[in-house]
Amino acid sequence: MKPMLAASMCMCCLLVHKAHAGSCVPLVADLVNHARGSFDYVQVTVATNQQNSIVSWTGYPWTAALDFDGVNALKTQAPYHHGVLYSDRTATVNSRVQNFDAAKPDFIDMAVAPDGSSVTIKSITWGFVNRVSIQSCDNGVMYGWGNSIGNHNSGLPALYTFSFVKRRAGS
Repeated sequence: MKPMLAASMCMCCLLVHKAHAGSCVPLVADLVNHARGSFDYVQVTVATNQQNSIVSWTGYPWTAALDFDGVNALKTQAPYHHGVLYSDRTATVNSRVQNFDAAKPDFIDMAVAPDGSSVTIKSITWGFVNRVSIQSCDNGVMYGWGNSIGNHNSGLPALYTFSFVKRRAGS
């Protein structure tokens, strides 16, 4: 094969692959199937990054379980909430200032749509509801855009990433 033809075929393949976003349906269906088990649940880690350089994070041990909601989706397991830490809340530890003060979390609940097209975040701390529009799921990570979840960010857009781990109670 001529080098120019091979290069153009390769570019074509790269462009076609890049053009379509990964569907979230298989990921959510797999997680929901797992969470239907009596002692099974899903743990989620969420990270955000927004225009004003503030980032947020919730993950183990700050994250609550996501459980089957009865309608082929996932939601925060009641009565627990996900604790969210922010980079602009600082603490002094051993005479050093560090971001993400564990003594100052906000709390949220989450619901993942059955088709994975959105994640709804409800702030328990501040009372607002925020819908994150999911762009794609790749390699087990879901990502999309929504308003930032901080109370003073005036609806700044934020990039959200969600990663999931299947768990079983007691193990």
